[in-house]
Amino acid sequence: MAADEDPIGEQVEEVIESLMEQDCPELQALDDGEADEPNRDGSVEIHISPDKMFVLATFFPHLGSGKRQSAADIVSVLTEQGIDRSLIRKEVIDDALWNCEKNSSSLKDVEVARGIEPADGEEEHISLLLNPRQYIMAMNLIRRDLKKQNVNYRNFSRLCILEKNTPVAIKCDAIPGKNGINVKGEEIPCRIRQFETVRIGDNLVLNDSGDVLADRHGEFVYENGTISINEVLTLRKGVNYHTGNIHFPGAVEIFGEVEDGFKIQAGKDIHVHETLAASDILCGGNLTIHGGGIIGRKEHKVIVEERTEANFVERVHLESRKGILIKKEAYLSYLYTNGKVVFQPGGKLIGGETYSQNGLEVTDLGNDKNLKTEVYTGIDYKLMKMLIQIKSFRDSLLQLQAQKPSDEKLKFDEQILKCNLSMEYLLEHLDHDEQAQIIISGTVYPGTVIHICNARRTVTEEMKSGTFKLDKGKGIIDFIPF
Repeated sequence: MAADEDPIGEQVEEVIESLMEQDCPELQALDDGEADEPNRDGSVEIHISPDKMFVLATFFPHLGSGKRQSAADIVSVLTEQGIDRSLIRKEVIDDALWNCEKNSSSLKDVEVARGIEPADGEEEHISLLLNPRQYIMAMNLIRRDLKKQNVNYRNFSRLCILEKNTPVAIKCDAIPGKNGINVKGEEIPCRIRQFETVRIGDNLVLNDSGDVLADRHGEFVYENGTISINEVLTLRKGVNYHTGNIHFPGAVEIFGEVEDGFKIQAGKDIHVHETLAASDILCGGNLTIHGGGIIGRKEHKVIVEERTEANFVERVHLESRKGILIKKEAYLSYLYTNGKVVFQPGGKLIGGETYSQNGLEVTDLGNDKNLKTEVYTGIDYKLMKMLIQIKSFRDSLLQLQAQKPSDEKLKFDEQILKCNLSMEYLLEHLDHDEQAQIIISGTVYPGTVIHICNARRTVTEEMKSGTFKLDKGKGIIDFIPF
């Protein structure tokens, strides 16, 4: 047999060719009822969310001669799984069934039931309209932006000062909450929102509208859960960059040091518990230095509307309208009052100038070094200051006039005349207490100059206990020993 002959292969090819020549029998067509299509009832798959707040359903349409589902069938399935009938969304089920059958396709994740979320409530509380710290920060930012150059940080306040009737908070009534319900009909408790406790403290009022208002002008503070208005400003650590300059409508109490250059302005009394190194002080009431004194600095002034009391004063410009009480010593100071200057027994007045309308009581006046000490009594110091200022201005005009040519000197005459007339008027009204006396219980030293009204007396030798009085008839000052 030749190598390329394959009798088995030839037999297979013959069989295949024989089959291909035979006719293929035709298949009989089937009627619709005889087609191989499955029959299936419409159905639904239910999924309840883990939190039981909603139910999702997937709808499957019927097939062939299967049964269509109705909304009642779906509701029945849901209730069998414990779904609260009142929470079933029947309209949604109707729409889903219609779309499912219309499109002959399944419809997934249709929300067929939903629970009711609880509505949270709120407890009754006081809500701040104004937070002191935020207010202070905002005001200082404004000050900084307005003065981007040459910022004086002493002017940065650390106080929240409010006017009377400023609203600071509002009273919020309680809001009742409402419990919810999940799809199983189980109640879900509501929450009542809690707030930080804010209590209404001193000098605040609650009106009928629920507004909390400042009952007076003062410092608004929020400490330990309580809001209040302070009538008295208490500075435990003194006055410094932490406090800034003090401008307060009420009384001020200072326990620490007042650092150099800081200003204090109070509408009422000022109480200082250490020595006051005075900068500019403006006090609308009494100034009381407990246990210390006042040391002047540079050109700063202490202005007091009522009375001043201190252990000592040194190099101070002090104006105290209704009186000054010094326990120990006044040294090289300028004292002004329309009341009386009184030193306690042993007190000394050394150097400077003292203007005391209603008199002076002191142990020693001047010192043994003949330091010039001037005392003015019986006159209104404010009128005297005006007189001095006008005289200084008149003298400057006279100097200018003397330097001008003759034809220009007339220009100054009218102003100089006005100054002279003003000085005459002030001199006529300067005297206020011709009965004022200077009472000395110790020694008056040479170098002391006494003024009572328009009379003047220079002390040239030591004088012991006695009283300086005005002899109006003679126009002189008498000294009457005790």
